[in-house]
Formats: sequence, structure tokens, C-alpha cells
Amino acid sequence: MSAATRKEFELKGIHVLAALLLFFGVTIGVNIAFATFAIRSFPGEDRQSPYQQGLQYNETLDARRVQAALGWRTDIRLTPASDGALLSVSFMDRTGQPLDQLIIDGVMRRPTAGKLDVPLHFVHSSNGLYKASIPRLEHGVWNLRATARDGTNGYVIDERLQWQPSQQR
Repeated sequence: MSAATRKEFELKGIHVLAALLLFFGVTIGVNIAFATFAIRSFPGEDRQSPYQQGLQYNETLDARRVQAALGWRTDIRLTPASDGALLSVSFMDRTGQPLDQLIIDGVMRRPTAGKLDVPLHFVHSSNGLYKASIPRLEHGVWNLRATARDGTNGYVIDERLQWQPSQQR
């Protein structure tokens, strides 16, 4: 046999087996990596008992009707402050008069990570205006959930707010 004679490549069963094992090994490895990342980064449920919340949906609708009948209005502003952000909420009754005797409890919730939630402490400023200072507010989408009470009536705020990085400067 001369040096110029070469043996042609012949596809054998071992080659097919190696290709199949390599293909499925890479596919399974990528799936395991994605599943591990998804489980480690999952923030959990938004509510403690979503099933019970679903069962009580009619009660939620009734509470919203009662709130709408109150006629209260709010004006919500999120502005930069020296130590982070300042949340201002103005309350007015149906005639446009400011509501000054409210007790407000609230939280800024991060939709993607519950561990970033920030409890709010509102202070009455003037003419129905209540303010809460928020130190170190990260940019992005936040949900404001607050309850205002005047002794007999309650008003729930559930508002989505956007905090832009340009606002932090």
C-alpha cells in the first residue's frame, strides 16, 4: 500500500452513540442549569395565602365599591430627596376638601423581590398632604400599598410607581 492511499471515514455505531450522548448530555445539562437558576431566583408568592385571597374576591369587590362611594381622591408623587426619595400623598374628600386627620400605614413593595420591601412612616404635612421618606430606593417598578383611616372609613391605595435612575441624581 502506498502513502497516497487513505482510508475513507466510515460512520460506525460508536460514532452515532457518541453524538447522541453528547447531544442529550448538553441538552440535559442546560435544562438542569436553567431549572437550578429558576428555583434559586424565585422570590416566592406575592401574598401569603393566594388561594384564600381568591376565595375572598367578592369581598374585595364589595370593599372597592364602598371605597368608591366615599369619593376620596389621592394625588401621589415620588420625588428625589437628599437621602433617597420622598413619597407625597395628598388626600381630598368628594368636595375637594383636604383630609387632615388620617392615620396611614403603608409599604413600598418590589414586585420581583419581597426582601426589598420598604415599610413607610407617613407624617402629616399640611392640607391633606402626608409624606414618607424612603432611604435607598432602588430604580425600577414599585407597588405602593397603603391604608388610610379616619376613624370610621378606610381607603386602600394600591398603585404602581416607577422610580427612574435619573431621578436619583
